[in-house]
Amino acid sequence: MKTPKKDKLNWFYIGLGLFFSLSFLWADKKDVVESELETKTIVVSQDIQKTGGRSNYEYRLWPKEYACSFVIKTAGGIAAHWVNLDNITQNDTLIIKIHNSRLADLNKKSEDIPIYSLMKNNKWVYDLDSYNKSQKNYDKRWNVILIIMSILFVLRGMTIISSKTTYILAAISASIIITLRLLNLWW
Repeated sequence: MKTPKKDKLNWFYIGLGLFFSLSFLWADKKDVVESELETKTIVVSQDIQKTGGRSNYEYRLWPKEYACSFVIKTAGGIAAHWVNLDNITQNDTLIIKIHNSRLADLNKKSEDIPIYSLMKNNKWVYDLDSYNKSQKNYDKRWNVILIIMSILFVLRGMTIISSKTTYILAAISASIIITLRLLNLWW
């Protein structure tokens, strides 16, 4: 009597692969629209501060007029080419645009309110169009990473490639992505 052939599919890896392939669809962000923004003029109470880790950081500003702090997230930093942000110092007057849904949070000390456009000395550091474009490029990076991960998990789950091959392909993909980012060739 023959024993039934064991199912060679690893449903855990297939499930992870499908999760990652669907997660980039859910992460699609809509553009910020000019009609949703409110313009504010602020005077900075102290020099701008960079917070966060090595690759994922943001800038933080504290205004004299409000209790909250304002943050320039990754998309704003990319739009400003990062270097234009370091020279914001105490007593600089800035014209910023924030989402109108955050107006109630201006006097809450614990709130961090994102800035969608920034002007210093009547010169744009970044505007809404460059912010939206940078956000789309940043999202594309993550989409590529999620697609690579999902393909590797599904192939591993279907036992088309071995664990060792999966690790090697993942390491090669990560190396390529890191190299392209360091050389500023990838968005």
